[in-house]
Amino acid sequence: MAAEVADAAHGAEHASGAFPPFDPTLFPHQLVWLAVAFGVLYYLMSRVALPRVSEVLETRRATLQNDLDSAAEISTAAEKAREIAERHM
Repeated sequence: MAAEVADAAHGAEHASGAFPPFDPTLFPHQLVWLAVAFGVLYYLMSRVALPRVSEVLETRRATLQNDLDSAAEISTAAEKAREIAERHM
């Protein structure tokens, strides 16, 4: 019975407070955890995610440039072939 009373008293202590994210007494703790989470996410983004994105973008740029160069060469060859065909007609 005494344990139940202690549990009820403990629950009543915490139930009387405000909603935890809006409780001003918890703001310092929340700010610390916000800073820790921001730091970890910033580190992960700068060291892992962004280099991978940069690599993909560079590969895409190189592929597009190669395709455009190849298309220009084929277009020039097709124009020459058309001129030759028109001369022989």
